[in-house]
Amino acid sequence: MKPLLYLTSVMCVLLGSFSQAKSQTPDNPVYVRSIGIQAGTQGVGVTFSVPFQNHLALRAGAAFLPFDTDVLKTYNNYKTTNDITARMSNIHLLVDWTPFDANDNFGKHFAISGGMGYFFKAKGTFVTKLTEPYQYGEIEIAPEDIGVLTSSIDWEFSLAPYLGLGLQNFNLGPKLGLDLNLGAYYLDKPNVRIVGTNLLDGNEANAKLVEDNVDKYRFLPVVQLSLSYKIK
Repeated sequence: MKPLLYLTSVMCVLLGSFSQAKSQTPDNPVYVRSIGIQAGTQGVGVTFSVPFQNHLALRAGAAFLPFDTDVLKTYNNYKTTNDITARMSNIHLLVDWTPFDANDNFGKHFAISGGMGYFFKAKGTFVTKLTEPYQYGEIEIAPEDIGVLTSSIDWEFSLAPYLGLGLQNFNLGPKLGLDLNLGAYYLDKPNVRIVGTNLLDGNEANAKLVEDNVDKYRFLPVVQLSLSYKIK
């Protein structure tokens, strides 16, 4: 809970300070105080942006990703069904910088973003089972006798740095703006757990191998569209 309390405290202090500051943006600024909704690879959520210089803005938000799917795969000529469930939720605090904001053209919307996210929910679960009997010599073993293999990958309660690029605050009207952000979080090393039932019992030892393999893929890509409402 300490990282969550720390990040929340920083967000509250910075947002409170910047909300009291007068914006120094020009007549047609890139950044304006706004609140909005977002959707993309990290799920759906809310976002709040406050400018504090001509070319800088503080952006805070929260994102929630529920994901469920079934995948049919074949291993060693045996068909399996894989139930995949992912739950990822985070709060994030980012600083957006527009290096070309002085130009009154398309380039003024280009932004570089950096900050941190706190993942209070970040877990994937894979449940694998055969869809047909297993043939062992002349013996046929039913799928329910083989058992079920459940693998879980967990990044919960971790801080992750973020770096990205974006095109921000395209005017859609007097009060509406559109942002496109591309970037990635660098996640902590995950915890992996494998549990097997029946004849698959004893696969727990493979968790370390899976954990080492997953450790090579710690970047979580982000492609996010945000629709914002400008507030004074």
